[in-house]
Amino acid sequence: MKVLFVVRWALLFHYYKSIIDELCARGHAVHILFDAAKNKTESFDVVAAYVENNPLCSYATIPSRSDRWTSILFPARDFLSYRKYLVVAEQADHWRTDWIEKALPRNIRNFLRNKNSLLNTFFKTRVAGALLRIPEHFVPPDAGISAFLRDYKPDVVIGAPGNMRNSSADTEFLKAARALGIPTVLPVMSWDNLTVRGLIHVIPDLLLAWNEEHMREAITHHAVPKERIRITGSPLFDQWLVRRKPSESRAAFCQRYGFNNKCPVILYLGSSKNIARDESWVIKKIASRLRQSKKRALQDAHIIIRPHPANIHPFEHLSLPNVTLQKDAQLPEKEAAASLFADSVFFADAIVGVNTSAMLDAMALGKPVITFMPQQYEETQNASLHFRNLLSHQATPIAKNEDELLCVIEDIMEHKNSYDRQRKRFISQFIWPRGTEYSAGTVAAREIELLVKKR
Repeated sequence: MKVLFVVRWALLFHYYKSIIDELCARGHAVHILFDAAKNKTESFDVVAAYVENNPLCSYATIPSRSDRWTSILFPARDFLSYRKYLVVAEQADHWRTDWIEKALPRNIRNFLRNKNSLLNTFFKTRVAGALLRIPEHFVPPDAGISAFLRDYKPDVVIGAPGNMRNSSADTEFLKAARALGIPTVLPVMSWDNLTVRGLIHVIPDLLLAWNEEHMREAITHHAVPKERIRITGSPLFDQWLVRRKPSESRAAFCQRYGFNNKCPVILYLGSSKNIARDESWVIKKIASRLRQSKKRALQDAHIIIRPHPANIHPFEHLSLPNVTLQKDAQLPEKEAAASLFADSVFFADAIVGVNTSAMLDAMALGKPVITFMPQQYEETQNASLHFRNLLSHQATPIAKNEDELLCVIEDIMEHKNSYDRQRKRFISQFIWPRGTEYSAGTVAAREIELLVKKR
């Protein structure tokens, strides 16, 4: 089978690596294309190293659409994505305003900020939806991309993530492939991608969802027909299935940071800017409260801050005793980065986060995670449907202030109320609903093969 896998950014490679692994293992040739315009400053080191060791895999960059139709088609898509935040009842206003600032023209933003404005009232109507869909129906696929597909003759085109703002090659290849009758696949990128990103404008023949919740979101938010959706589990978390023990001893890990390895270690998982722009105050509060603890062990506890890779700056000025910033923290796409993350989780006596997918990584590795829900972050936490879903499973203890947090940390260290049963149930339902005998990447590859065979 000849697979064409079109990805918006090179940094997303590790989100789909498990699927690519399995497709290659099953003897299929996988050619990955990255949008040239979106990857001008991106590094291809990870992809290049992977391809060097996988003869069935290759990669290149390709220009995205740039013809005269883009001035009509792209804005229509972005306005349709914006409209989703108005017409889907469970969408929070926080993400609507976020989309306005990031995706829509400056000269129209002021008319949209008020949810009840006349323009927003019009956008909610079916007439507006129908008008905005006209370009997608009548604008032809990009001629250059169509010519490429006719020449390359892939058996299937996989596009990802398929719903970001300003469009990109992944969406255009799905559009062209559909017009040519080539089977199309869209794998869901992340736990929140169907709710806090844009609309899926080109409905694929097959959408690979992580779980039942993703299936519901694909139907409700994106109008994907249920019969086109298959549940595979999360390829993103497959790497944790085989990484079940630390790469070094606790003593060696603590020595790296100058810690006493007999003292507790608390790992703080930082969030992205749009969730919690500056969490340094949280660290100050936690550190202060630990020093006031009546338990000597907690007084001497060490805090490791693992920042979100795109939100490290707020922590850089911190200078507190027993607090260390993991400056070398990166997305776990390389072996060293994945080992560092896993070791940090394994050796942590307690793990704390506000709202980040790293909390799921830690739970997938078998560790309990505490959700810190202070008043300052109520809006962004409650605005996130994916986060509310996590809370609804009661998979994580909640602390609303530093006093409650200290109590929960103590309970976890004493193996009380660690929510093990709920956490394991959540992981089995949300990340690996098809079980762990086979990886999500394996399940996805099988579904892709079945799609092609049916054609």
